[in-house]
Amino acid sequence: MSDILSDFSILCDEVFSGKTEHTDLTDIDRAVAGFFQHVIDTLTVTDTKRKENQEFARFVDRDKSTKLYTGRFTDPNHFLQKLVGKLGDKVKNERNHVLPTSYITRDQSLVFSDGSDYTDMTQSATLNTESGEAYAYLNKSFLKLNYELTVIAWSEPALIRIMLGIMMWLRHTKNGRQHVFKAKTMIAGAPVESAITITSPRDVTSSVVDLSLDETRLVGMSASFEVAVEVFEAEEVTQSIGTLALDEGGLIV
Repeated sequence: MSDILSDFSILCDEVFSGKTEHTDLTDIDRAVAGFFQHVIDTLTVTDTKRKENQEFARFVDRDKSTKLYTGRFTDPNHFLQKLVGKLGDKVKNERNHVLPTSYITRDQSLVFSDGSDYTDMTQSATLNTESGEAYAYLNKSFLKLNYELTVIAWSEPALIRIMLGIMMWLRHTKNGRQHVFKAKTMIAGAPVESAITITSPRDVTSSVVDLSLDETRLVGMSASFEVAVEVFEAEEVTQSIGTLALDEGGLIV
């Protein structure tokens, strides 16, 4: 007869399956656009009777969804063509409610931090099942992404007020003006938040852009912003199962 009375299974080492999942930059883009949309929507003017301020005053009163657009545009003229196509006759009938406006787009280049300011973190967090077993480890790195924000207006006073307002807002750090915000996203079935930091808000400069639309005279300016973004990699792990047996004396064999 066998001296072994029973056997049972236990969890042994965690094994990496080789599968990985990575951060989706779409949620980063949305968070950056939402941040600048908020900044633009804070701009206002009190002297609305002054002729030079009237275009900007109309802009202030508009819904914030019409103040900033996102997308992939090769240049301001391309953006204007897309905007005209989207709005149709509204452009002609309500031109004062279409412009001024702005758009933001991201440079396609992906550049990681060189480690002098942000350092990679391997296995920075663990994702667990409801029973507490690890099913993935998160690795964290930092991307430096460049966004360009372009403002287009009928008149220079309105253009300057919007661009100057954005740049001034960024220059001053105090309560209510944090230059660090977060993007909510999902990875490996779990909700995570990516911190986004405007790296040098006081170094932002703007430049005039050349544009035209059906010989209509418009004015425009662009400014570039660099942000440092937390990006994640999830590595799937599985639990290896081992079998142990007990003899009559209760010893493992």
